[in-house]
Parts: sequence; structure tokens; C-alpha cells
Amino acid sequence: MASFLLLAHCILPHLAATIPKERTSAWTVTDLMGQAFLKVRPEQATPLPLRLDSQLPPAGKILLIAANQSLLEITQSEGNFLRLGRATLAEFSNEKIRLLQGSCLRNTKEETLFALSGKKVDAGIRLKGTLMAESTGNGGMKVVLVAGKADIGTDADGARPLRPGQLIFVHGSPARLGDLYDLDLPLLLSTSRLVSGFKKPLPNLASMRTSMLIQGLNTKRRYEALVGDAPDDEKVQVWAIKEK
Repeated sequence: MASFLLLAHCILPHLAATIPKERTSAWTVTDLMGQAFLKVRPEQATPLPLRLDSQLPPAGKILLIAANQSLLEITQSEGNFLRLGRATLAEFSNEKIRLLQGSCLRNTKEETLFALSGKKVDAGIRLKGTLMAESTGNGGMKVVLVAGKADIGTDADGARPLRPGQLIFVHGSPARLGDLYDLDLPLLLSTSRLVSGFKKPLPNLASMRTSMLIQGLNTKRRYEALVGDAPDDEKVQVWAIKEK
């Protein structure tokens, strides 16, 4: 916990106003489709298979692996869970998620401060709600708030609030925040396996429907579009489907 406090105050001072209390309950596998694995130590030659109701080690950084065509959900308490998408590698601890490959969804019932990183970038997140992240080809990541409230910050740019439906890229060295993109939330929710691929629906669907209505009222012209990869720090791939 001490190292996280140092990270929050030295690297992300704009997001360090609210530090969550230390949590002691174990993270448990609550949903699993396909195969998922755990590595406790970097030098561990063979990862350990995860099963439903497997408990993660109570402390320290671990590597979580969701295989191809596989999905994994781990839960610490009601409304506080993490989902990994297909072909995902993520270093994980109570205070940090480093997305080395693939995608994840983080849901928090209470306001929580944690570090969210890609291969080459580090950011801080303050979240109460649902947030998705995906690694990008330039070693960064794209982050979208699905529901609730969130702030994202880097040492170079400070903190920036996100509204539901807004996507932002994190890239560069030092890590910088890119432009904001307004996504079509119904399209996102209907196509994402992180939402629809699990047995239990997200707990804040009513809030998401409200977010969709507000987004539609605030955006007079929008496009149904898919925001793809960031192959380098200068390019973002966007495919427009149709104007609405």
C-alpha cells in the first residue's frame, strides 16, 4: 500500500485526493469461459490453471492470462470485480492493472483509486462505475467510461474527467492523454464480449440506459463508429458505419 500511495502522490497528484481503504478480502474467480491461468512469480515456468471459485493470492503482483476465445471474471466483493477479454495478459494487484495484451473491464461500487497501465504508459484512475480498457499497438491503451464517474490522469497532463461514452487514448513517453471520442453506447454495449459474454449482467444497467439517453440528447450529430487501434503515437484508426 505504501508504494501505491507514493505513486498516487508523486506521479498522479490530481487523483490522489481520495485513497481507498485497504481491502483484505480475497479475489475469487466468479466466471470463466474457456481457459485462464495464473503466474505468481515471473520466473514461474508453467502457469497454474484457474477454475471457478479459485482464490487469488492475497497480496503481491500476479500475472493473469485469459487464453484465446476465453473470458475471465474475478470478484473481491459485491460490485467490485474485474473482467478479462479474450487473449489477454494482465499484471494485477489490488492497486494496479497493467494491460500487456488484450482488454479488460473494471467495475467498482464505491469510489476507488488505482493505477491503470499499458506496456509503455502509466495512468491513474478514480472510478465509481464501469470502465473498459484495451491495449494498443503503440504500447499504450484506449480507455472508455461505460457508466458512472471517472477521472483519468498522467504525470504529464494531470487529471481529466470522463463522461459515459467517452473514449480516450493514453500514449507516448512520458505518457500523454489523447483526444476524446464520443462513442455510441448502445453499439458498444451490444458488441462487447466484456459486457454480453458473461453469465451475470452488469449491475448498473439502469445507469447505463440513463447514460445512453443523456448522451443522445447532448450529441446532436453522431456516428456509429468503431474506434480501432493506435498503431503509433500519431494515428488512430476509426471506421464510420453510418451517420445518425
